[in-house]
Amino acid sequence: MDGDRERFQAALYTLLTGLDAGPDPLPIAMLPGRFAQRVHEDLDTCRGNWTENLQDLICGACGAEGSYDVGKVLMSAEGHTAIRFTYTGYFRCRSCGAGGPWTASGELALLASLADHALHLPPTATPWALGRMQLFDGFQPCSSAEAEDHLLRLAEQTPSDLQILIRLANIYLTGGRPDLALSVVERILSSDPAHFEALLLAGHILHRIDAAQAAVHLRSALVAARGYRSLPRAEMQKLVAAAFRDLQRMQVASGDVSLLPSDEEIAAGHVAADAWPLADLEEWWSREGGSDQQSLLRLADLWLSPDRLSAYTSEPRGSFVPSGDVPLRRTSLPGRNDPCPCGSGRKFKRCCGREG
Repeated sequence: MDGDRERFQAALYTLLTGLDAGPDPLPIAMLPGRFAQRVHEDLDTCRGNWTENLQDLICGACGAEGSYDVGKVLMSAEGHTAIRFTYTGYFRCRSCGAGGPWTASGELALLASLADHALHLPPTATPWALGRMQLFDGFQPCSSAEAEDHLLRLAEQTPSDLQILIRLANIYLTGGRPDLALSVVERILSSDPAHFEALLLAGHILHRIDAAQAAVHLRSALVAARGYRSLPRAEMQKLVAAAFRDLQRMQVASGDVSLLPSDEEIAAGHVAADAWPLADLEEWWSREGGSDQQSLLRLADLWLSPDRLSAYTSEPRGSFVPSGDVPLRRTSLPGRNDPCPCGSGRKFKRCCGREG
């Protein structure tokens, strides 16, 4: 089955390099990018929790039968009797290279097998689910390879649309091919080094084999996050939390990975370092943070909206000190980076302590 990994579509090579390589699939050694070859060499590690799901399929284009790692299978009803299968794993017919359509050999046996698995496996390991794949423009592919064909055609029509490329990278990653995904991500970053989603994907793929490079990409994604406008706020919060999660895991594993970007990394993103309340966030995180999802979502919320820091703090730092049951106002002048005693929520230097 490993031979299925050793070639990739010539149309992808043309998209990534601008060079015409003819119609036939190319050897994986020609896959462009700084890190893509490294990921391919350690593909099983970079695939993370991928569970192999071998199924016998018949290619609808040439009629050849074979066994393929189909990933998670999505099932949906078409009409009153037909069941549509969608395969999220990335694979192509070994005879003709088509990405579909596919017919399952013995659909009833496959369905019974999937149902049996569903009864005995936890939800995260279940190799099937109800639903179907649908792309952003409404196209419903039968497999990740068919989705690839569709997105490659769209990218050929509008080569400057980086959002089509990020969707293509996500298809590869979901399909168990992080090497192809990273090659596309590197192409995006060559055009836009501050592309939030591309930086995030690069860090996520690399964190299992190169913590240092992964951390650089993830922290760069955090710097780019506040200016990224291609996703809604709720989705951004989840993705920023995912970046913090990966950084936190690497921090625990190695001990020398920083969770927050440095002033230099912020400056490299063309943002003024004093506009980022890093010290306040570090203090809040040391007091309130944890490894659970809610803690990471709160940190992501503060990262995207630093002016909301006071909402997560019981008392503004520097305003009051406890004395029995009665809060007493400090008599000493607060520090320049302390919250202003007036209660505005801004730093003292930007409020009552402003010079002039």
